Amino acid sequence: MQAVASARSSSLSPTKQHNEHPKFDRIMLSKIEIAQDKMVDLLHDFQSMAQNCNEPAFFNKCAEHIQKALQSITTDSLGTEEITGPINWPLFGERLLHRRTEAKLTQKEIGARVGVSATFVRFIENGSKSPSRATLLRLLAVPELKLKVSDVVRRSPDDEDIGWMPNSMLSPRYDPVTMVREMTGVLNGSGGQLEQSHLYLDPQSAADWMASCNAAAYIAAYRSSLSFETIAKEIAAHAGKSILEVNALGCGDGRTEVMLVQHLANHLQKPSKIRLNLIDISHSLLNVAHKHAYETLQGIPVYAVHGNFHDLPRFPRGPLKSKPTSRLYTMMGYTMVNLHDEIRFFRDTLSSCEPGDLFLADTLIAYAPPENPDEIQRLDPALKAGEVRLSHAAWLGGPIRRYCAGAVDVKFSLELDTRCPVPGSYGLDFIATVKMAGGKPDRRFLMWKTRRYDPQKLADTLDAVGWEPKQILIYGPDGTKNLAALLFRKR
Repeated sequence: MQAVASARSSSLSPTKQHNEHPKFDRIMLSKIEIAQDKMVDLLHDFQSMAQNCNEPAFFNKCAEHIQKALQSITTDSLGTEEITGPINWPLFGERLLHRRTEAKLTQKEIGARVGVSATFVRFIENGSKSPSRATLLRLLAVPELKLKVSDVVRRSPDDEDIGWMPNSMLSPRYDPVTMVREMTGVLNGSGGQLEQSHLYLDPQSAADWMASCNAAAYIAAYRSSLSFETIAKEIAAHAGKSILEVNALGCGDGRTEVMLVQHLANHLQKPSKIRLNLIDISHSLLNVAHKHAYETLQGIPVYAVHGNFHDLPRFPRGPLKSKPTSRLYTMMGYTMVNLHDEIRFFRDTLSSCEPGDLFLADTLIAYAPPENPDEIQRLDPALKAGEVRLSHAAWLGGPIRRYCAGAVDVKFSLELDTRCPVPGSYGLDFIATVKMAGGKPDRRFLMWKTRRYDPQKLADTLDAVGWEPKQILIYGPDGTKNLAALLFRKR
C-alpha cells in the first residue's frame, strides 16, 4: 500500500493485508486507502504552504477541513495493520508528547479521540509501541495536536521525500584505504609528521575524538558559550529570502553545526529554505553527524559528503546551483587548526567561492604575541600545565598503538611554534615520543597541532585576500574572552 504521507513515498507500507470487511470488498478497501493517501498528500501540501507564506491563516483553515475529512473515512477496519518504513518512532513519540502538552490535552483525552487507551498513547510517546495506520491517521486529524505529515515520514516542506532520497556522495579522490596505508607508512618510518586528517580515519579514532570533545569539561570550556543567536541574525541579514546552502567543512560529530542551523531556521526570512551539507574525511564521524542532523532538523534536507575539504574546488555543485542561493561555509569546532596555511586556503582553495558567499569559523585567541614567547609560556594554560590532557593523549596515541609495529610506550609533550603564516598567531605542537621494542631508537612524531590567533589580525589578513570581515564575536566561558567567532563575506 502507498505511504500515509504520500502515494509517492511508499514509506508506511503495511506488514500484512487487510482482513475482509462485511460491507466492503477488497477493491473498495483499496480505493478508500488511496483516497486516504490523497488526503494526506493534500494535508501535507497545505501545511507546507502555511509554513512558507506570510499569511498562513487560509492554508491552516484548508488543512483543518482536510483533517475532518480524513477523520470521517478512517475506521479500524480500514487500517488495523502495523506500519513499516523509514520512520523514527521514538522521535515521533517525543513530537506527539510535546504537541499534546502544548495543547493541554491528557493521554486519556487523546486516546478517546483516536480510539485507543491512555496507556497505549503513553506507549506511543515513549517509543515502546508504534500506532496502527488508522490510529496514525486519526492522530494527524486532531487539529489541536498540529502534527504535520513531515513529523511522520520526514518529508520536507519543499515536498522532497527525505526518507528515500540519496543522502550522501563520495567526493573526487576520496580513498580512505590509501589514507590508512599512508598513515601506516609514516608511523613505521623513523619519525615525521602525521597528516591531520589521519587522526579521525578509523572508527576507534573517531570514537576517541568524540569521547574527548564531548567530555563535560571540554563542552563547558569550548562548546556551550558561543552565541549562536547573534551569529544567526547576522547571517540571516545577508541571506535575505534566498535559499541558504550551509557547507560544514570538517563537521566532526555535527553538533555545533546543527545548533547553528537551528538558530538560522528561526531567523531566516520566509520563504527562505536551508540545505545542510556535512563534509568530513572520516566516514565514522560523518555517519554520526548525519544521523544527529537527520533526527534533529525537521524538514531541512541534510546531505553527507565523504571527502577532504582541501579538494573543495573539485566537488560538483549540488542540485541547488540553478536556484537563487546564498552559500555559507563553516569551519566550526576550531577546525582551522587542520590548515597548513590559512592564507593559501582562503586565497586558493576557496577561489571557487562566489562573491557574496559567507564563511564562519571559530578560533582560539592568542594569550600573547608570537614575538614574546616567554609571555606565551607564562600565560597559556596548556603550556603552563606542561602535559597533554588524558583524553587527548588517548585519542592521539590510538593510531600509534594500532599501526606502529614494535611500539612499547608513547609519551606526549607540547612545543611552542611562533612561525605561523597569520600575523599575531602561534601554534602548539603535540609531539609523541615513541619507545620502541628491541632497543631500537625512539621515534618522534608531530601528531597534531593547534593554533591561537589575534582575531583582528586574522580578519585583516583574510580581508587582504578577498574575504571581508562582517562580524567578530569575542566570547568564552564564565566571562573569559579566550575564544572568537569570525564571519567573512567573499568580495
